[in-house]
Amino acid sequence: MKVVGVTGGKKRYPSFEINGMVLDFENGALVLDFSAEQVSEDKVFYVIGDGQKNLKAQSAVCGEAWLVKIRIPGRKFLIRETGISDGMGFRQIEKILQPLDMDEVILIYPEAEDGSSEGSGNNNQGTAGMLKYLMKKV
Repeated sequence: MKVVGVTGGKKRYPSFEINGMVLDFENGALVLDFSAEQVSEDKVFYVIGDGQKNLKAQSAVCGEAWLVKIRIPGRKFLIRETGISDGMGFRQIEKILQPLDMDEVILIYPEAEDGSSEGSGNNNQGTAGMLKYLMKKV
């Protein structure tokens, strides 16, 4: 899983743990099973907090401050020929669902979107530019 936008400053972010394809925030305050949430298109969740360690995930925010944004890539399939033809001579194929690649899941902190962690050194794009590249489908 890629993590984007942590500046190491004094801000407090929810702690998380990954176990297989399950993401657990704050020792069970919010648990997301990526394999269950994966659909045909990329899916984005915003993690919202109420200041009392109550967290929730939702697909849109309306003026609410979010703590973390999570992008889960859409399902990918392997298409292969079965070696069998139908009655009209068309070769049959099968569509095999590929497992979720956790390296394609992106956890984004607010700094990556507001540009406050633009990076340093020779990184001309900075974190905000990298985020735009990573999130081009969202």
